[in-house]
Amino acid sequence: MNKTVLSGLVFASLSSTALYAQADDTSLSQPEAAGAMVFDKAHPTIELEGKQAYAALELRVGGVTDGAPIPDKFAYCIPDGKGQSKDGENISPSVTWLGAPSGTQSYTLIVVDDDVPADFTNANQPAKELPVNAPRQPFYHWVVADIPATSLGFIEGADSKGITPGGKTFGRKHYGIDGRNDYAKMGSGDHGGYDGPCPPWNDLRMHHYHFQLYALDIPSLGLRNPLTGPQALSVMKNHILARGEITVTYSTNPRWLAQMNIDKANTSDMIPGEKFDVTQ
Repeated sequence: MNKTVLSGLVFASLSSTALYAQADDTSLSQPEAAGAMVFDKAHPTIELEGKQAYAALELRVGGVTDGAPIPDKFAYCIPDGKGQSKDGENISPSVTWLGAPSGTQSYTLIVVDDDVPADFTNANQPAKELPVNAPRQPFYHWVVADIPATSLGFIEGADSKGITPGGKTFGRKHYGIDGRNDYAKMGSGDHGGYDGPCPPWNDLRMHHYHFQLYALDIPSLGLRNPLTGPQALSVMKNHILARGEITVTYSTNPRWLAQMNIDKANTSDMIPGEKFDVTQ
């Protein structure tokens, strides 16, 4: 399915009541730091929401640099070279980890984009742009629970090797339990496993994709299928022994693409909160 059509169908259903903030801000923005590598031998703990420190897992995502754009081959849709977007390869990246503490009985993997517009009415609409300060919501791209404690990760393509019409199945797999991702909010299809980035091509905000791995002190979350990201996070919040995170960015917005070409560098070089206009 063409991604312009998909986005118009899928995400309009996410929130029909949320309204855009009125603004004349037509500048691009990366409002938050893309994230720092959480594994640091000199500082082997990290803070989660400023409340509790967990041991840090060494998390690696193949072909991905923490804080930099994710390669196109991992995206659900990619720039079409004409200012909009088209189908991508939608390959799941390899994800590997080390350093789980004693007592780890399972892992949960979550990939979430927290820059998704809460209202998609104007998404992918010619002559319109989604402002940076439009209300946002989390969108879950990959949820895998009950990963065995003996696992050290997934190879590239283990959970997705392309776009599956109607979405992939969810449920028990040999590597754990595939949850339902938020592409299912279009109202049809299973949409289990991994489906990669597909931000609106007229969104002025850079999107951040958080690859999060949790080492847990329980062998199973005990959730019924189809499990979701919010359900997994709610159940495991008191069972986390260690956590690792890598954050990457992605945009199909032609102004963002032009700016990145001008800068000859990736978005991690920007100052958090920096705004700019593309005039060249």
